[in-house]
Parts: sequence; structure tokens; C-alpha cells
Amino acid sequence: MSERQEGLDRSESYQTTVRNRRNVLKAIGSVGSISALAGCSGTIGGQGGSGGPITAGIAVPTSGGYAALGEAIIAGTEAAIEDRDGSINGREIEVATRDTQANPSTARNAVEQLVSQESADFINGPVSTNVGEALLPIIEENEVLTIMSNAATTAAVTDKCNRYTFKTSPINEQQAMPMAQWAAENLDGDAITFSADYSAGAQVNGFFKRYFEEGGGTVVEDIYAPQDESDFSSYFSRIQNSDADIVFSFFAGGAAVRYLNQAADFGLGQNHELTGLGYLTTGDVMPAIGENANGWKTCLDYADTLEREEFQTFKSVMSNHGVSEPNLYHARGYAAAQSVFKAMEESGSTNTEDVISGLEGLEVAAPHGDIKYRAGDHQAILDFYIREVRDQQNEILDTQEDVILEDRCEAF
Repeated sequence: MSERQEGLDRSESYQTTVRNRRNVLKAIGSVGSISALAGCSGTIGGQGGSGGPITAGIAVPTSGGYAALGEAIIAGTEAAIEDRDGSINGREIEVATRDTQANPSTARNAVEQLVSQESADFINGPVSTNVGEALLPIIEENEVLTIMSNAATTAAVTDKCNRYTFKTSPINEQQAMPMAQWAAENLDGDAITFSADYSAGAQVNGFFKRYFEEGGGTVVEDIYAPQDESDFSSYFSRIQNSDADIVFSFFAGGAAVRYLNQAADFGLGQNHELTGLGYLTTGDVMPAIGENANGWKTCLDYADTLEREEFQTFKSVMSNHGVSEPNLYHARGYAAAQSVFKAMEESGSTNTEDVISGLEGLEVAAPHGDIKYRAGDHQAILDFYIREVRDQQNEILDTQEDVILEDRCEAF
């Protein structure tokens, strides 16, 4: 059975590392069991309306292959705190983190520690989709508000949705759909899909095919490569020998670097339109790809050439944290924390029910676009950008506004 059939985002066995990081004054100690904290207090974490510090818990990988993404989410959260001068409604904000190692079991322990040991008022994270899905029952059982800043966990807004989980990041169908629709309308010829061999790759390929063909196009073949593939030459030959004129792909991180660099060496773009999800050309990988990324057309809820005022302010705040070129993961971490903080400010409370009510229907002017959280399933309604890399920058070709799918959550 392939990785895409067995699960999502399988990680290597990383050395166990648990880091607790503080940014504002004092720590909150352990205050009894998780059930007591969540079920009996009636508040988020253990502090609620006590007047003590507000603790932002962050559950992301800070070791292993996804560490850079986790660190960016932490930095984005810190920037959102700084943007509020370190406090909300007169209460200081502090940060407590736990390393999930991109591993579902480790992540469950991390969330439990953030609630029981750190009295987290909310959780920001995780990074990977399989970890997000594994956390859903833990979130619901312990009634801890969690805002998923990056995981594309479809289950969070469908069959395993719960009222304590909100999603700032898109699900896979939500982000594949606008690229497919734009490609069907604006590019000529048939397409071939080529993505990483795991469940998210299969989902993204499938959704692209569905919406591309609904738009009148044809997908001639689906191809998958292992996430750790080092030599793509045989796949390029297969693409070259197909009838496809358009290539759609989904790779990220080191796999994206290897893929785009080898595609350029092979000359894949000479006879094909090269498209995909924007993780192929995010800021974390672009320096290692350089001019080999030029010409790729991608879709994402983020672009590093946005001119909106909120994005420029965000870049300035990130610069104060030593980040001269923020990327998607900084922005998502920032937007997730920004959303919770705004709900707390407007409700004047950190009570679980008050903050949930504040988030439902909340509109946020996030750095990378206006976000609205749908009350029915807690999924963010997002803007997506069709971008083309020119001079190693993602220049915006088109904007798809207010992208959202039908509400399929029946749990609340």
C-alpha cells in the first residue's frame, strides 16, 4: 500500500525534542488534569478570566524536516503579539511551544502538555495534515480552542469537525480548485498531474482533475513520485512522451527544490506549461531554486509581491524579528493568532464560548488577504492568487476572491 493510501505527511523518526519558549514575563505552572482545566473551568486553558497572562500555545515541528515551517509559524505568532504591544485588554500575552516533530503521536502529547502544563488559552498549529487530523479528537475531548494555521486537514471541516477547531489555512480541494479552473480557462491543451506520493498528493491531483475537466479540459494521466525522490529524469521522460501540454504538480520543501531544478535542467518548460500549487515556489525554497523557478504558474492564498497595506505592515513587524523576507508560513502563523486576538478583544473575554462566538463569522484583514470564518464549519473563506515567477518573484496574474466550498460539517 502506498503512502498516499496509508496516510499523510509521514515523517522520519526524529530525535525527541521538547522546547518551552517564553516571550513575555512569567510562566503559568501546571494546574491539574486536562479535563479539569477544560471541562470544569468553563474557560480556555486554566486562566480564563483570572486576569493573568494569556498563553498562546504553539504545536508545530521545531526539529526535523518541517522545522523551518514551524519556526516561521512561531515567529508569525510573536509578530502578531508585538503588533498588539504584547497585551490584550490589559492582559500580557506569552508564548509556550511544543515540538510536534510532524508526528501524530508526539503532537498529541504536545497538545496535552500545552493544556495541562502551560494552561494554554488556545493552540496555534500544526503544520502537516495527518497531524491535524490526529489532533481533532484531542481538541474536542479537552475543549481547547485550536486554530489550524497550516494543516490542510479536510476532516476538520467535514466528518471530524468540532466546534473547538477553526482553520485559517485552506483544505486541499479549496486550494486545487482555483488553479484548475484558471488553467482550464486560460491555458491551451491537455494536462498531466505529477505530485508527491502520499494522501495529500492524491487529493490535490484528484481535485485538479475534477475541476479542470469540469472546465472543459482533459487530464491524460496521473503520476506520483516518492517524497524523497532524488532523480526525476524517468518521470520527465514519461511526461515528455505523453500527449500533455500542461503539467500540474504538488511538491513542497526539499522535494520542490529537487523537482524544479531538475525540470529546468531537463528543459521541461520548453514544451509544457508548468503549473501547480504555490508550495513549489514559496519563499522558504525559492533561494535554493533561483532562476529555475521562472515561468512556473502557481496558485496559493499568498503572494510575496502583494501591495496591500496590511502586508506591508506585516513585513515591517517581521523585520523587527530579524525576518527580512517573510513567507507563507510566517503569514499563516500571524493570521491565526491575529484572528484569535481580535475575537478576544471584541468579546472582552478569553472564555471558550465567548471566543468561539467571536470567531464565528469574524472578518480579519490578514497580511495576505481578507479572511472570514464561516460559522457553519469554521473554515476560512480565502482569496487565492494565480502567480507566475518572474525574476524569482511570484507576480500576481489573477486573484480569485472569497474561495470556499459547500459546508459539509454536521456536528454543530
